[in-house]
Amino acid sequence: MKSMKSIIQAVIIILLLVYTHFEAAAEPFFAPQKIEFTKIEYALGIDIHSPEKGDWKPLSQFMGQGIMDHNSLWLLCRIPAKTWEQPGIYIKGYIDGLEVYLEEKKIYEAGKIHLPGSLKPIQIRGIFFKHIIPIPRNRTEDAKNDPVELYLMIPYSHPYDLGPMELLYAGDIRDLIPLAEKDTLDTLRFQVPLFCLGAVLLFTGILLLVLFFIRFNQKYFPFLSFGCFLVASGISYLNLMPVLAAFGFGYRLWFTIEVIASLLIPIGILAFVEQIFVSGLGRILRRLWQVQILVAIAAGIWFLADIIPQLIFLGDLFASVSIVFALISIINSKSSPALSVKASRMALAGIMIFAATACVDVLHELGIIGFGGYYYGLGILGLMVSFGYALADHYSHMVQQAKTAALKLSENKQELASLKQANLKARLEALKNQMNPHFLFNTLGTLMTLIEENQELAVEYIQELSKVYRYLLQTRDRRLVTVAREMAFINSYITLVSMRFKSTLSVHINIPQKKYKESIPPLSLQLLLENALKHNVISKSRPLTIDIFIEDEAYITVRNNLQKKKSLEKSHKIGLNNLENQYKFFTEKNVLVMPSKNFFTVKIPLLTTGPKPHNRLDLVST
Repeated sequence: MKSMKSIIQAVIIILLLVYTHFEAAAEPFFAPQKIEFTKIEYALGIDIHSPEKGDWKPLSQFMGQGIMDHNSLWLLCRIPAKTWEQPGIYIKGYIDGLEVYLEEKKIYEAGKIHLPGSLKPIQIRGIFFKHIIPIPRNRTEDAKNDPVELYLMIPYSHPYDLGPMELLYAGDIRDLIPLAEKDTLDTLRFQVPLFCLGAVLLFTGILLLVLFFIRFNQKYFPFLSFGCFLVASGISYLNLMPVLAAFGFGYRLWFTIEVIASLLIPIGILAFVEQIFVSGLGRILRRLWQVQILVAIAAGIWFLADIIPQLIFLGDLFASVSIVFALISIINSKSSPALSVKASRMALAGIMIFAATACVDVLHELGIIGFGGYYYGLGILGLMVSFGYALADHYSHMVQQAKTAALKLSENKQELASLKQANLKARLEALKNQMNPHFLFNTLGTLMTLIEENQELAVEYIQELSKVYRYLLQTRDRRLVTVAREMAFINSYITLVSMRFKSTLSVHINIPQKKYKESIPPLSLQLLLENALKHNVISKSRPLTIDIFIEDEAYITVRNNLQKKKSLEKSHKIGLNNLENQYKFFTEKNVLVMPSKNFFTVKIPLLTTGPKPHNRLDLVST
């Protein structure tokens, strides 16, 4: 009994295994089947009512020949004859205005044929991303085993409006729906990391650009070049197509942005390397990224003007050349005080990893290797980290150098100010030493004349002269005196000169009492009076009149009637120039010399706040 039971169990197990084997073998027959694009044919400018007249070619040979002469692309898909209960196809791709024909009958038109419930295609502002299309079962018995020929018509106004068709599956509608849902999840799993990478790159790049414009006065251009590189890299990884489609833009704009972004990436790398690393290739790098800027501009004009140069090929070529030259430049870079050895090594490692991942990506795109995908993005991320470290290191060194230079400049300015102040003081002392002998020379000359003409008047003159010279001794160490003190001295001086000229000289003084507290350089009014006496004719027929008054609140005015001597006395050139040089020490205001036809006028500034702050000196008290 036991052996019979064992035999029965073994037979049941064998039957189950055989059944399972046949079920597994039959499953692919009924499961959705992927249609390879190599099995799809294309044609341009055909009529759906006579498709056999079209020039059908394998889609693998599609290179855009003649595409500018037509406005619709036709695809012929042969769907295998299967026993699906609800046959249909699932298409994934940014295809706008798709129409599907079964023989000559239109069975689907995006945006016009709506399917019930969950079978409704996924649509974003007119651009359908996922199409699930049922196939009518109205075939004859004789033709039910023949492949189903579906004609897909994609309209376009420009070749670059043709978006990519990523997947095409045939199968039962009930199986295609979960397949589409699974494909959506797989897409999200693939796109989310890329989106995060793009967001990080874009945010970091924008931050660097903002820093560049905030600190524009520093002219630190590595912020600009590296920021452009990161922004371009971030845009290329953000997959902006769904966003653009949501705002009604087609595939052409996305393709334009992608091409220009890909052209900007090597520009940013080259410009950054040229600005950071000291190398003999600096001039070549600069010319390369400048030429690439022109290529990027031409790419934008290309899409706007429908010109078709091979700019994409040039962009790929420039990218390869840029990486090679940047790598060579970093390897051959000389030691720079603004960049540490560690930063240079990190940058070299980053560019080498980026170059390796770029090669892997190219091989993956060509189908030579089966892996790739994320590697290029990891290379971009590594380049961001390594170049970012080099940027931070270089910028910190530049800031430190700028602070050191600013500190040294400040010390030099302070030293220069001290030297300037000492020089001005020395010059002022020299001017005052010139003033006293000049006054003494003129007074002695007058005394000699008086002794010859009137000895008694000469004695009185000497007495007054002693008073005047006492003032000179009191003010020889002073830079400024009050107006009151100067006017007391001027009154004594006028007494002296009046003894000589008598009624031929008239001096009128009109200074308000409130101005007596302000200051002027000592002997400044005496110098102006002496100047008027020296250069003008004084006689009974031509008396000299001198007025001293306040014409405006900031100046004392000394004016005399003009009657120049024909032969002037020999001048020692220490008059007005001497006075002007004294005032330059104390104020920015100028001594105003205003000759006219009938009068000679000089205005000297009143110094209400004393000398300049760095030259502040004591005043003579009244």
